[in-house]
Amino acid sequence: MTAQRDLGLDIVAPYAVRLSDTVELRAEFLVKNFGGPTGMLVIKNYAQVKPYLESLQSLGYGFSVLEEPKDKLNQTYDRETVIDILSDWGWTGPQADKPQWLRDPE
Repeated sequence: MTAQRDLGLDIVAPYAVRLSDTVELRAEFLVKNFGGPTGMLVIKNYAQVKPYLESLQSLGYGFSVLEEPKDKLNQTYDRETVIDILSDWGWTGPQADKPQWLRDPE
């Protein structure tokens, strides 16, 4: 993933969260150090997480619904857009490790 290499992101893909003995939520990936103390889950469909919002929050996860681009042939990495998204999610990792490129919330 271009953003992972370029921005030094700690990403686990795919990623699964065990919510109970019978429920496992699968995310496209987890971006560590952003969104929540445990990281930001990225999923494709809100209905997938809707029943588990309280459980995810209690476990320290944030989540974001990002759809895949419809035109995969013209899909390009837009560094500024990715930085905007990550800045919006907020840094939750150690302050000493906060990336220089991260923007402060407005």
